[in-house]
Amino acid sequence: MILYHVTHKSYLDSIEERGLVCLFARGKWPVVWLCREDMRAWAIRHLRNNRKWADKEMVILKISVPKKWLRPHWDGVFLHFRDVPWKWVEQVEFLEPLPCR
Repeated sequence: MILYHVTHKSYLDSIEERGLVCLFARGKWPVVWLCREDMRAWAIRHLRNNRKWADKEMVILKISVPKKWLRPHWDGVFLHFRDVPWKWVEQVEFLEPLPCR
């Protein structure tokens, strides 16, 4: 199943090395939060408001995860109770274009 995870771009090196690690979660539970494509704007707003991150600081990871490992949290948002390996990340999308050099 293709889902999305929004995170701070400074975490990318760690995510590439270790994957998305549940114990690094900063929310209520040690889980990886994922959402459907139509909920990406909600996830960005959530992090903008709750973590005070600017859009230019965030990236969206497109991830392929086994559906049987997901628990629906609410419509379009899922909890993943296992670490997500980097190899499952299919695409990294920066919210602000990188400057050309």
